[in-house]
Amino acid sequence: MDIKILLEITQESKLSVYNILIIQNPIEDSYINFLAPIIVNNDNKKLAQIVLEPKKYPDFGMIESIKSFQEEKMRIICPHCLMVNNVPKKETYKKANCGKCKKSLLENFPVVLNEANFDEVVVNSDPLVIVDFWAPWCGPCRSFAPTFEKVSKIFPLKALFCKVNTEDEQNLGARMGIRSIPTLIIFKNEKEVKRISGALDELSLKQLVEQYID
Repeated sequence: MDIKILLEITQESKLSVYNILIIQNPIEDSYINFLAPIIVNNDNKKLAQIVLEPKKYPDFGMIESIKSFQEEKMRIICPHCLMVNNVPKKETYKKANCGKCKKSLLENFPVVLNEANFDEVVVNSDPLVIVDFWAPWCGPCRSFAPTFEKVSKIFPLKALFCKVNTEDEQNLGARMGIRSIPTLIIFKNEKEVKRISGALDELSLKQLVEQYID
């Protein structure tokens, strides 16, 4: 039986590159041999998961046969510190923590955006980005806020819920063409795909988000 291990490197001073003979299993179930460089950064990150045949190898340079599989990854913005994390794409998650602040990426809640971080978040988030443009003096905005937060918790790692206070961020509101509030804008693959004005009920907001989740 194959033995699953995580590739871990202890060198800290520089990038380490290992050329390893890979046996890849494509869709056709055939095998292809090639040399694959594995680069490990100076933070000792686990950058590759490999499956070893049941043999003992003294070091990575002696590896002769490795069965490789690559997990599809997605960029996830940490709601706590806004760090971009590369997370394996799965149907469900029991645990996923930010590489910077170590807090859970599954704790989904509305993130406050401003002109300085707005573009960076939209560009670097693979899940949907749903932005609520609001203002403190707006009664419907305040009434909608609990609904927005409640629905955000339904979609961890599926959608990033954000809020922009147009009173504080007037330039950003003008740039995004906000003429009434609350206004929701949904971004997918860095592009605006939906804009809707007015407060929504919980079911309507949930259904709206589900329309754009892959």
